[in-house]
Amino acid sequence: MDLEGLALLALAFFLIVSALVVAWLGTRAAAWLQASTELVQNVDREALPAISKVNVLLDQASGSLGKVDTILDTAVAGTQATEDVVRKTAGAVSKPLGAMAEAGAFVSGATSSFRARRGERRDES
Repeated sequence: MDLEGLALLALAFFLIVSALVVAWLGTRAAAWLQASTELVQNVDREALPAISKVNVLLDQASGSLGKVDTILDTAVAGTQATEDVVRKTAGAVSKPLGAMAEAGAFVSGATSSFRARRGERRDES
């Protein structure tokens, strides 16, 4: 064997080893892709029902929040109506009470004035 034959033999050996390494890497990549495909299928099979359950729960919560909103609107309307009644009642009662207070002050002033004059008359006699 001459040098050229030896070089060809080394090249053939290198190419065969390279082909075996590439084949082995190809089988490993295929196994990895198979495992990835199974993982994606499992996620689809298990995650999608969970997502649909969450969607149902969110729909129910949204409906409940709508009911709470209606209840709060009713409570606000009731509070405003109560405030109006209290305001009107206070306005209706305050005028007569003010007049009664003025009359009481007048009577008190007249009584004290009467007593003061009567006391002066007694002192003079």
